[in-house]
Amino acid sequence: MGTPKYPKNFSDEWRQIKRDVKNAYTSSNSRKGMAKIGTRIIEVTGELILEAGAKLAAKYENGVEAFAVQKSWYGDIPVGQVLIRRFNGSPAMEVFGGADDTGFFAIYDQNNNIILSDDGVTKKGLARPYIPYEVFRIPDLTTPADLTTSSTFVAHHGIINQQQQHPRIRVLVFVHCNGSDVAQVRLRDAGTVIATSGNLSGDQWYYLEGNHVDYEFGKEFQYDLEIRRVSGTSSGVGFTPIYSMGIQS
Repeated sequence: MGTPKYPKNFSDEWRQIKRDVKNAYTSSNSRKGMAKIGTRIIEVTGELILEAGAKLAAKYENGVEAFAVQKSWYGDIPVGQVLIRRFNGSPAMEVFGGADDTGFFAIYDQNNNIILSDDGVTKKGLARPYIPYEVFRIPDLTTPADLTTSSTFVAHHGIINQQQQHPRIRVLVFVHCNGSDVAQVRLRDAGTVIATSGNLSGDQWYYLEGNHVDYEFGKEFQYDLEIRRVSGTSSGVGFTPIYSMGIQS
């Protein structure tokens, strides 16, 4: 069962609480007295309801407000707000809404960028991040538009995006090798190879995955998808990119 963790001197603690209660009701400033009790002990067995305009907050040991339910302002519009902050005071998550605004939800990274939020106009789905849907030609799976017999890597496709939102990138490709040919595919920026496959033969799905070079949130990037024939004497090797996406570390 374990040993209950009572105060070292329970009777003294209890007498101090009784004195605090008595002082709260006899103090000329009862609000101050009740606040003093609250700093010592509080237990809620039912509901704790805040009236409109009230504030509920908690602080870290360094004095930074960690959590708050409060009245705030969105431009000139009063709104109710739930705000969670990190230890350094930067926002981590926010929810707000009011009579004239149905609300907004956002999650922030450690550099105050909104990395996830709902759509403020339709009130459905995501505003951030944008998620692309990929399109490809079905015949290109088994008959890629470009084949190569080069033993050195040849760039056949490129990947470009306005901003990096994740530290890693994953690319799915469908590799086609004719006859006895064996291929390798890789993902490369101007000077660094991000990922390289092993030897591939026949028809295979393959994931190229690796860290962005000098990753920085919001940075533009461009990569090359390359292929080479490792061995074989048939008509060549090729591939079709299916999708590329950012992923977490």
